[in-house]
Amino acid sequence: MGDGAVSMTYLGPLDRALTRTYPTPGCTIIKRDIKDAFQIVPVTEDNQHLLAFQWNDSTYVECCLPFGLATAPFLFNLFAEALHWILQCLLPLFYINHYLDDFIAITQSPSMPDPTGPFDEVYNRVTDYLRIPRNTKKDQQGTYATVLGIQIDSIAMEARLPPEKLCRATLDAAAALNAASLSLKQTERLTGLLAFCSRVVRLGRTRLQSLYTFQAAFPHGSSARRRIPYEVRDDLEWWRDSLSLFNGILLINPYRRTITHLYTDASSIGQGFFFFSFKSISDCWLAHYDQLHQSNAATLALAQDAHTHINTHEVDAIHQGFLLFSHHWLHHTLVIHTDSSTAHTGLKKGFLHSPPNAPLKSLLILAAARDIHIMPHWLPSRENVLADALSYNNLEDITNICPH
Repeated sequence: MGDGAVSMTYLGPLDRALTRTYPTPGCTIIKRDIKDAFQIVPVTEDNQHLLAFQWNDSTYVECCLPFGLATAPFLFNLFAEALHWILQCLLPLFYINHYLDDFIAITQSPSMPDPTGPFDEVYNRVTDYLRIPRNTKKDQQGTYATVLGIQIDSIAMEARLPPEKLCRATLDAAAALNAASLSLKQTERLTGLLAFCSRVVRLGRTRLQSLYTFQAAFPHGSSARRRIPYEVRDDLEWWRDSLSLFNGILLINPYRRTITHLYTDASSIGQGFFFFSFKSISDCWLAHYDQLHQSNAATLALAQDAHTHINTHEVDAIHQGFLLFSHHWLHHTLVIHTDSSTAHTGLKKGFLHSPPNAPLKSLLILAAARDIHIMPHWLPSRENVLADALSYNNLEDITNICPH
């Protein structure tokens, strides 16, 4: 399976190694690849007749796992797991992981002198002994490497799209915008590419929902073409114009950042919000009510619009909080406390299927632009009394809760 393969779990091995160990920034990443992976695993003679076929009066039999066989990845991975275990036992100073035929090793410390030499000495000896062919053309080592189509940078501790995939996604989005309509096959191909990109593109999932909806509207097996609606064009324009600005996600522990708590609520007449910073993500405002500063709280009156649903106001309350205060939260982990299940779901998924998606999209853009890591938390209304009082601009309740 080459670097260009599209897989929803492509980042798993390296991501698990990084997030489990939190190695010091600047560690060396070593990537090695097995050549003709499936074809080095033989098929037992009792089963070879199952892989036989005839052509021009001749019978051919597959003696090794062929590419395209449904069970080949599973069977090869049993072999790869064994190789992985051998390497990890012989190289205890490395964190090793694999994805089928791709092996990734990460040093524990950037101070290790020439880590590639000791690794290759063992890796080459083991693969030679087991007669495993090496694909040296795909070897990579250094503080950044492209693993399964994603570029990993151990200095910036970031995973991002490499330049060639960034260019391909931008050009494909532009080509779709130039077309008056798209077929189902074209839509599936474009959505699949952008879904791959969205794993390391901030706001990527938010900007994919319209494409999923557009694709689902095609009749099954349809060969017809459909005109591109406005919301799909809007998202494709974002992929075309803004992709490079949001390329890359951090591979560091979000808890190491400054932790800020934002509480919001909306009522029939207004919106209320306040925030404070503390060292724990599980902290509650009640433990710090006497330390809350009035400059970190606000209440906004709502324009009387009978057609706006309360769910939209709830999400917009968070959006307004970002507009007012997000300049204080640069590079923070922001725990957003809300008693709205709609807002909580939208923050977790990155999109909503209804009008609240508009303010949600806007606040996520602000969060991405200011490198704010969002952690949504739902709480019952009885625990959100201060934000509720602020949303009603109820000065008596606010004074009783926070006399200072």
